[in-house]
This record gives sequence, C-alpha cells and structure tokens, in this order.
Amino acid sequence: MNNVFIAASATVFPQPLSSVYIADKFYPTHLCSERTNRLAKRVAHKFGIKERPICLDLERFPQKILADQKHHPLSWCLQLIEQLSKAIPLDEIGYLGVTYNTSFHTNTLPNLACQAAIHSGIAPTIAPEEFVNYGCAAGYFPLKSAIKYCQENDKAAIVIAFDQCNARVGGSCYDPLDPTFEMDMKVSLLFSDGAAAMLIVPESMKERFPNPIAKVEDLSMDFHISDIIRFDDTGFVLDDQVKSKVPSLVADTVIKPILSKHSLQPNDILEWSLHQGGTKVLEAFGKPEILGLSDAQLSRSKECFKNFGNMSSPSCFLVFDSFCKEQSQDKSGELGMIFGFGAGFYQFSLLYRWT
Repeated sequence: MNNVFIAASATVFPQPLSSVYIADKFYPTHLCSERTNRLAKRVAHKFGIKERPICLDLERFPQKILADQKHHPLSWCLQLIEQLSKAIPLDEIGYLGVTYNTSFHTNTLPNLACQAAIHSGIAPTIAPEEFVNYGCAAGYFPLKSAIKYCQENDKAAIVIAFDQCNARVGGSCYDPLDPTFEMDMKVSLLFSDGAAAMLIVPESMKERFPNPIAKVEDLSMDFHISDIIRFDDTGFVLDDQVKSKVPSLVADTVIKPILSKHSLQPNDILEWSLHQGGTKVLEAFGKPEILGLSDAQLSRSKECFKNFGNMSSPSCFLVFDSFCKEQSQDKSGELGMIFGFGAGFYQFSLLYRWT
C-alpha cells in the first residue's frame, strides 16, 4: 500500500474556564442547596481538571445556549479547514470526514460534512462523510476513510473530530435523593467542548513539508458489544467497570497486537496520545499487567486531561496535536501511538513514525 502521512493538525476551543467556577454555575444556590453547591465544587476540584473549555453561556444556564456563534459546529469546521489549508490548498483536498457525539448543530440537511465542504470551498472527489454517536473512539472512522483515500488518490484529506458535550450532558438533577443525582454531577463536571483536526496526505505531497511528519505505520479497530457507557432515559451513564475492565480490553485488542506485529515493546513508543477518560483510567495503562506505560509516557495525556477535561471524540487527537506542534528537528524515526476507546464498545489505535 502507498505510504500515507499525518502532515498537520489543528484545534479550536471555546474560552477555558476554571472547573470550580463552572461547577458553581452548574449548581447555583438558587437552583439547589448551598450544600449541593459546595459538594459540586469539591467534586470538581477532586477531578483534578484545572480548566474546561465550554461553549455554553453560563449566565443563561440552565438554558443550554451557545455563548457565541463562532462556537457553532459549522464555524469550528471552517476554522479548522482554514488552518489546515495553509499547508495544502483547498483544491488539493479531496476528502472531508467529520465525527462527533453531541452538538449544537440542528440544521442537518445536507449533513455537517457537506455544509463544511460547501462553505469552505472544498470540492471533494468522494462523498463527504459524517460519523455520529460512535463514542470517544469515533475518530477511527473518518481516519480510516482518509487513509484509504490518500492511498488511492493524489490528493489530501481532512479529518475533523469535535464534541460539544455540554449541549447534552449533566446539570439537570439537583435532588441528592434522586438516584440519578450522583451520575449527573459526575458527567456535569467531567466533560468539555472542543474540536481537533488532522491533515492526511499521500506520499507525493510529503516533500512539501520541511520538518518531519507522521507516517502512518498501522491502524487497528476492535469492537466489544457493551453498554457500560451509554445514554438512557436517566441521562449519561459511566459504569464503574470503565475503570476496571476497559484499559485491559483496549490494551489486549488494539495495542498489544500492533506492537507484536511490528516487533515493538511499549517502551519503544515515545509518544502516547491516549483518550483522557479520567486520571484513574489513564493510570491503569501504567500497570504492568495492562501495558506498563511509564509516568513519562502517560504525562502528556494526563496534562491534557488536567488542562481540558474529558474532550470525548477529539481527545486523543488533542494529545497528538500537542506532539505535532512541537516541530522538533530531531524527531525523525521516533514512534508514536494514538488510541481512543468509548461507548459501543469501540476501541482503535494508530501507530506512526516521524519521518
């Protein structure tokens, strides 16, 4: 197969705000008791998230209204495309894929991917694709399409992953006696809003980039039927099994097989872009029986969780973006792994090498 590269990345976020400040706005004393307000702020502090990008107008909460139209999903897509088209002109981009789980976007025909192509000026040579409700591993699906497209065509592709989690999750239960109260508070204080994108290019375009870019070495996906992460009539549910079962499942199905296939050990991979499901989930990948990642290997994902919270579908793209923007001259030959996992239950990994 022809070589394919991740040549650039981009991100868009609303204004990051203190997680404790958001907790105070989500659980104001005029809607709940002072005790519940204090509890929410303690829980926010305990999560260890410093700031959360959030696109809600918190002064109008509990109404869920965008603080600014520049945070509309179509606007985010156009901003990301504009950033990435500085590297490759719009007329050389032939595929656009978009994925998300929750969104303020309501104008659904044509779909958001088509609208983004129309308004940006991209003239795709294959149908734009939109993947919705694939959880925190959703980035796999447009990535797979983009890689296949660039293997078969002499044009570039753009992949966009975003979530506006606060359009839907949390902030609706104020009665501590309600059985949904604890879970509602948890998700209210965990998830953030933002978008990330990647520019995928064929080998024929590689020489346009003076610094090393990430060659895709392998891509893997696995599916394990489960509803331990779900939306139901009670709201969003994160089962306790996420922490106990998911990390080993992900490691065994989509990480260790790729490492074995390429005769690699975890310590051969310097850059790890993990989905930030939470500190305990991240730390589980450091256990020897799961993957044995070092503190250094986990540090970037932990840092992103601390600074952004759980971003859902764009979360592992966000960590990769932090590596991509380093623009180091001595990265050539270094290996990295991107992996995401979420509701469904889907999990994926991508192995890359800077070249």
